[in-house]
Amino acid sequence: MEARMESAASAKHWASEIESPEVRWNICLALSLIIVLLNGPDAWFMRGPSLGLAILALVSARLRNSALTWLALAIIVGSGVVYDWATSDNHKWLIGYWMLATACACWAKQDRQEILHANGRNLLILVMGLAAFYKATTPSYLSGDFFEFTLLTDSRFHGFTALLTDLNSWHLEENRSVVMQLLLGSEWDLVPRSLHRTESVRWLAWFLTWWTVVIEGSIALVFALPEKSRWHSLRHYLLLTFAVTTYMVAPVEGFGCMLMLLGMAQCQVKDRYFFMAYVVAFALIQVVGQMAETMWSIG
Repeated sequence: MEARMESAASAKHWASEIESPEVRWNICLALSLIIVLLNGPDAWFMRGPSLGLAILALVSARLRNSALTWLALAIIVGSGVVYDWATSDNHKWLIGYWMLATACACWAKQDRQEILHANGRNLLILVMGLAAFYKATTPSYLSGDFFEFTLLTDSRFHGFTALLTDLNSWHLEENRSVVMQLLLGSEWDLVPRSLHRTESVRWLAWFLTWWTVVIEGSIALVFALPEKSRWHSLRHYLLLTFAVTTYMVAPVEGFGCMLMLLGMAQCQVKDRYFFMAYVVAFALIQVVGQMAETMWSIG
């Protein structure tokens, strides 16, 4: 009984702490730096400076609140994206924009949280809106073929596919082997081969296809509505639902964590529990992503 009371008191204490604008500001900055640490530029000559600067900013409040720090990170991350433009992940572009927005917020000082809020909202509307628009206007995506092929051949989805369909891990691994042989090229690929596929996979792919279009479009819509709209809480529920249903299945931690960070920037004082939920989701996405990478390396 006493343990429950202590845990409840601790939760209330954390909730009250989250109400402080200064606390939320510092959490957003710290998590932004963690994203840079874990998802910085791939090129070694850019990776080193970004890691060093991010670590220094984590331990130094002065550097962490300096606009020059974030401007330097924006330049490094942006240069990394340009250098590897053909292979750069989408979320690295988003990280670069966020570094620049944070630099502007630190420069303004008095309106810093409002600037982060506005930029985060605009980025969410653009990212989700453009993603939904592209998917909804691409016949090859709407057909379900994209998700079906992904479910059948992408090792990141093997556990999910085996759990919800009648294919087992052996079938999925053989599918992956077929694709790898075709990509590598050999006399073996002259032999006609087909992927193991079932109707249940097709139905799952169809559901995921339309679920993604609907929820991404819905997120863009609710965030585009006026701030004092009655749909204010719905935006947080939708974004958190998207994170759970997407990044717990397909662990792309860089993008998932960036979306959670953008969500944190939208939280007002009354949204302290949403803010805490975003922080927890941020951590879970990282943990799931790291676990998945470990399993892939072992496999």
